[in-house]
Amino acid sequence: EIWVTPTRRVPLGFPVCGRITSEQLISRCHPDDRDKVRQALKGAIENGRDHDAEFRIVLADGNVRWIASRGRVQVDEHGKAMRLTGISLDITARKEAEAVARQQRDELEQLRQQRTALLEKEVAERARLEREVIESCAREQRRIAYDLHDSVGQQLVGIALCAKLLEEQLRMDQSAEADKAGVIAKLANDAAKQARLTARTLEGADGVGDLKAALRSLATNMSQNSRIKVTVKADSSSLPISAPVAAQLYRIAQEAMRNALEHGAA
Repeated sequence: EIWVTPTRRVPLGFPVCGRITSEQLISRCHPDDRDKVRQALKGAIENGRDHDAEFRIVLADGNVRWIASRGRVQVDEHGKAMRLTGISLDITARKEAEAVARQQRDELEQLRQQRTALLEKEVAERARLEREVIESCAREQRRIAYDLHDSVGQQLVGIALCAKLLEEQLRMDQSAEADKAGVIAKLANDAAKQARLTARTLEGADGVGDLKAALRSLATNMSQNSRIKVTVKADSSSLPISAPVAAQLYRIAQEAMRNALEHGAA
């Protein structure tokens, strides 16, 4: 038998007086909570442990309220359960507040995930644009290197050859202009060599594998090109960088060396 205060009886649909069984009270629980309440009461009575449960009840008007039930089993001298005394509190306001808090947390988590996805998309797009810029620069450098080596370089070699033949002819004629033709041949040969070195330097930025080795090769080419000793100092550790980043670093070092040589010569 369950004792319920008169103020609680009417909302639950019970008469103001009379006997109420545990099953009658459980019948007022929400259908999804009835088994939970039944097992909690059974366990408390059979094992003599405290009763502690939160569940929903359906009032006579159809409204659903959350209840927190706390109780203690009283036993006789033989340890047999005599009664279960306790109190039930309406915790609907707390449950509603918890539901609002969960909804807000879910909304914040959704916003966080959306923001994270947006940032990841922006980072991926920026990386894609950077790769396109790097690849575009690499293509342009390859084109310039090709033009220097196969077009300008070959033309300079042809000029040097013609100038050398002219020098030999003028010397056979004992002409004073032979030395000038020799100077032209030398300048053309030097320019052709310069074009080949520059072409190799430009091609070196494409497909950089070992960055330190590529920089040392660049320094060697610069030294041969300018007759100014260029050295590279690097520690023994290797940085985990991607090929596009290595190529970009190579080009930065390349431009820095050119500027240093240009201003140093000035």
